[in-house]
Amino acid sequence: AMVTVGDRLLNPFNIENVVRPINLQISDAVMNFQLAGANISNMVRNSSINCLHLLLCVSYLACVLTYMDSLQPFGDVPAKFGGSIKRSFVALRTFVRGLNTSTSVVNNLLKVNPSVSCVRELMRLTHCSTCQGLPDVRPCLPYCLHVHTHCLHHLQQFSADWKSFVDAMVTVGDRLLNPFNIENVVRPINLQIS
Repeated sequence: AMVTVGDRLLNPFNIENVVRPINLQISDAVMNFQLAGANISNMVRNSSINCLHLLLCVSYLACVLTYMDSLQPFGDVPAKFGGSIKRSFVALRTFVRGLNTSTSVVNNLLKVNPSVSCVRELMRLTHCSTCQGLPDVRPCLPYCLHVHTHCLHHLQQFSADWKSFVDAMVTVGDRLLNPFNIENVVRPINLQIS
């Protein structure tokens, strides 16, 4: 027997809902979540979970699903809720992709080897006074600037782009903590559908 997407969604106890991904819009997922919740509530209320009861519930819910668009039993809640969840997931996906990109960029930068002259200059900059028994003496500012300009010029070219990238990541992170926080989006759903 062929199992349809609708059959899989209507049965909240079907393990395929967890392990096999399906192509589904957010608004459909919200509606299916509400239907599954209603199905479970109905079973708990009746306290009779048996095969016949599950079959009746699935056929009843299939009928409800057929007329869901015209009846709109939850009003505009699925559309609003779906839009909010979609914005939250888009922000989260953007943040995760940004983290992956930053990891790749940092790993590539770590692979860049400085020249022999830069290694020598950096060594003099950081260790010469220590080797001479003067650990508290710092190199003069012009020498520090010269070494940094000479040895880190490839990073200086990159710094403006990196700063802009970090600022964008902070902005997305702030949105995940505030308006697009998935917990804040999901928390009021019980009040909206009751």
